[in-house]
Amino acid sequence: MDKWIRKQEMIYSIKGSSESTEAVKKQSSRVVAIMEHIGHGEKIIDLGCNDGGLSKEIADRGNEVISVDLPEVIKIARAKYPTLNFVAFDLSEEFPWADNSFDVAVASEILEHMIDDVTFLRSCHRILKKGGRLLLTTPNIAYIRNRIRLLRGKYSERDVHVRDYTFDTVRRKVETAGFKVIQEQPVRRDNASPFWYYLECFLSKTFASGIFICAIT
Repeated sequence: MDKWIRKQEMIYSIKGSSESTEAVKKQSSRVVAIMEHIGHGEKIIDLGCNDGGLSKEIADRGNEVISVDLPEVIKIARAKYPTLNFVAFDLSEEFPWADNSFDVAVASEILEHMIDDVTFLRSCHRILKKGGRLLLTTPNIAYIRNRIRLLRGKYSERDVHVRDYTFDTVRRKVETAGFKVIQEQPVRRDNASPFWYYLECFLSKTFASGIFICAIT
């Protein structure tokens, strides 16, 4: 087990985290990867904030956070976290925020839902300050479990994704939008079972369930 812990620490880059390894194993490594790039006293926009849980963690570090999602999602999020600053907005539309407005844009599990993904990424670039950071996660179509499903002719991502990505394809999209990718790493998605999580720890990043990208303007 000690060998496994060292292996997963290396793969998921959680060394130096203030949380214990046991706590990290219980938390999505998607969130861990994002939070490692969140500082203090910054202006941050959480695009596709879902129920607001990640926004709450970011705000708790003393950051000014704007959390954005569709109206029906924001209604639930506001009830859960009434003190957060939520904005109901369709992210497929032209962003209403001014140029150079934010230090960080978080886009977690949202890119795969965008009809025009490059336009979305360019909008993220526009609203970020010079040197601003894009923190992006998306499912990996090359995930080992997806490969097995495809071999059985049964793959489906619940029919909600416009497109799916590999490390290479999402990197190229981000770079096309004007960003410079400074870090990419595999992450475990929220719904990964322990069996698949353990398996990922012994495979290369190509087979990971999720992709994390940190890029700067």
